[in-house]
Amino acid sequence: MGRSPDCAVKKPLPLPLRAAFVLLLVLGQGVCAGFGPPQLAARDFDSTALWPEQVRELVAVGRQPQVDAKAALLIDMGSKAVLYEKNGTRRLPQASTTKMMTALVALERGNLSDTVVIEPGDLVVASAAGLRAGEMWTLGDLLYALMLPSDNAAAVVIARHVGGSEAAFVDMMNSKAAEWGLTDTHFANPHGLDDPAHHSSARDLAQIAMRGLAEPRFAAIVSTAEREAGGRTLRNLNQLLGSYVGAEGVKTGTTEGAGQCLVALAGRGEGRVLSVVLGSDDRYRDTRALLDYYYANYRTVPLDLGPKGINVIRRSDGSKAVLALEGQPTALLPLWQLPWLQVLRVTPGAEGTAGMARFVAGGTLLAEEPLNALSP
Repeated sequence: MGRSPDCAVKKPLPLPLRAAFVLLLVLGQGVCAGFGPPQLAARDFDSTALWPEQVRELVAVGRQPQVDAKAALLIDMGSKAVLYEKNGTRRLPQASTTKMMTALVALERGNLSDTVVIEPGDLVVASAAGLRAGEMWTLGDLLYALMLPSDNAAAVVIARHVGGSEAAFVDMMNSKAAEWGLTDTHFANPHGLDDPAHHSSARDLAQIAMRGLAEPRFAAIVSTAEREAGGRTLRNLNQLLGSYVGAEGVKTGTTEGAGQCLVALAGRGEGRVLSVVLGSDDRYRDTRALLDYYYANYRTVPLDLGPKGINVIRRSDGSKAVLALEGQPTALLPLWQLPWLQVLRVTPGAEGTAGMARFVAGGTLLAEEPLNALSP
């Protein structure tokens, strides 16, 4: 089979020879610079000279996941990079993924230790947790009923208690959506049952989920598979919990108008990723396809300065100092770019400063991080 001239595949040097070449380059520049750190210029990488394994990985990352949902989104939680998008801003009914906002408004404005009495008027919608008039629940337990079995009556109870009325609480939800710039979102109720004025988008739901996951109480609720409350066992409808490695929440949703919906979070050593599917015939198939695509093709890698011995500089007074990063930065990389990850030290700035570390991969600037000069 002929090769495209735009993607020439070159046979790489054996790994030991490549390592020796890099070591000689670093040591040689260290000597020439007078015992300072390597002042490396951008390496002359030929971006079309890919090793065979890189070609395979490049082809794989370009092979998009098969997703049949009406809208879908895949976001790396570290970099916030969107790795897959299908109709991301299309306004669609969001079903019970609505309850993410219901929970967030309640967490912000309510007291979780409050005791709430279930009223007959709260039960005009179905109660998956079997709420009964006259029962007494804490607001905290009602949030678990809302988010695990996705109880619609719990949404009404929470809205009445926190907002004074369901309508007033929905106004709070819409005010929060406006505050966060969610231009595709409008709420008509706190539970997500179909209504022509009730809609959101994959991008907006991702924003709501990310804000929620930054709230420890919200994150704890949505990651719970099962909880005892109100004298009964509440079970999370999210089937990924316990079945998909690293699954951490977030919220399911299903109505006749919305179809199957799911906002999902997964976290492993390779990275954390958020997916959204709306209007799906099989939300778990679509979500697994998105999450599997991420873990098969991307890695979140730590950015560091490499061997300690080459990070020594000499101050103007003759003393030595060791270069160190101020934080612990990371970067998201497709697998095919990993062999090209390198760090360059930018020329030091003002007197007494250690300059910047520039991390690049295959000619792409990933990050610039300030350096500290520490006493050895």
